[in-house]
Amino acid sequence: MTARIPFLLVAAFLSATPLAAQTFSETFDGGHSPTAPGPPLPWNSADWDVQTHVRSAQEKLGALDPHDADHGPACEAPGEDGSVTHPVERIEDAVYQCANHVMTSFRADDYGLIALTPPALADFSQGEATIEFDISSWSDSARDWFGVVLQPFDDQLPLPVVEWLPDLNGFGRRALHFDFGGGVICPVVYRDFEAAEGGDKFAGDCRWWDSWDGYFEPSAMARRTIRITVSRTRVRVEMPEVGLVWADMSVADLGWDQAVVSLVHHSYTPFKDGNGGPNTWHWDDVSIEPARPLTILQAQRRWANADGEAFVFPSGAPAGAMLRGSAIGTRLELSFDAGLSWQTAARQPSQKDSPVWQFLHPVPTGAREVRVRSGGVYPDWWSGGWIAKDLSLLAVEPPRGIRPSRSRRRSR
Repeated sequence: MTARIPFLLVAAFLSATPLAAQTFSETFDGGHSPTAPGPPLPWNSADWDVQTHVRSAQEKLGALDPHDADHGPACEAPGEDGSVTHPVERIEDAVYQCANHVMTSFRADDYGLIALTPPALADFSQGEATIEFDISSWSDSARDWFGVVLQPFDDQLPLPVVEWLPDLNGFGRRALHFDFGGGVICPVVYRDFEAAEGGDKFAGDCRWWDSWDGYFEPSAMARRTIRITVSRTRVRVEMPEVGLVWADMSVADLGWDQAVVSLVHHSYTPFKDGNGGPNTWHWDDVSIEPARPLTILQAQRRWANADGEAFVFPSGAPAGAMLRGSAIGTRLELSFDAGLSWQTAARQPSQKDSPVWQFLHPVPTGAREVRVRSGGVYPDWWSGGWIAKDLSLLAVEPPRGIRPSRSRRRSR
């Protein structure tokens, strides 16, 4: 972990105007460690949006297919090959903290996704923006991988995935996708719901053959920096420490210049085809520069599945806030006045239909509670009912200045 200011949205005040450049930095400081032993702690910063989706009947119970995740039961070091572990059986334990960094680890014997969204937009309206993060490199399964998705605010999906996966909705209308596979990350540009540039890595500008395995020994303990640089007409992805540049592509004008950033972790039958089972990905030192602050207020409960149940937020909705989340069913209805009136959640346009509703819905200023009810149960869903989950309020223009992160836990 490099020495950065922990848990801060850092305002680099280059001028006194509201458009002064800013840098977002998150170092995930905290948690137990070998020198301060204690159990791995669920990580759920109030400033980040944390989405966990599993196509399984167990999800409504908050359960996961059990597996062993990196770090011992007292946050002992995992070893280079991730052989020192602790059990993970609950959704709230799939994102956890030890030794000043955060891990994602879960087992989906069908398909599942974890998506972490920081409270900052990548802002390349004046040129280029850089997104950096440190990541571990040890992998037991090629069917368990990470990636990064950049989306314009208006087109965002909380659970963005490639269309060929068996679940969810693909991408929204526009996106930049950076998918890890075999030690390589190749970018893909999506326009009007289609892969437009970089979609065929064998014919594109990505060094699809140049695996990080040729530059260092994979490790569950050592974390290395991945850097993504974007502008409206250029996309670059690299590992600067070892001089590995996978892609440096000129692209047609994207038509957008600010992006919601999602760090994603996929699990897709990780034992299949002789693979060794779920991976643990270790994340640290996330930075975005320049960044535009993004207020994120997570609901104080994770899910609801009874008509009229309420999601309550830590504070009232800022002006212009949008309600983001997902639901499983034929329709989802929302009420911001304690059930006096109802409106259908604004489903985000996406590449494909599915039982999963991903929505981005305007919220009255000051609203602190939203009630939900189902418009119908999707008959073929694994859980056998409906569920609304992982709701957050997002607003692009929060108060200016330095803002400390607040960690908390959600019930249910």
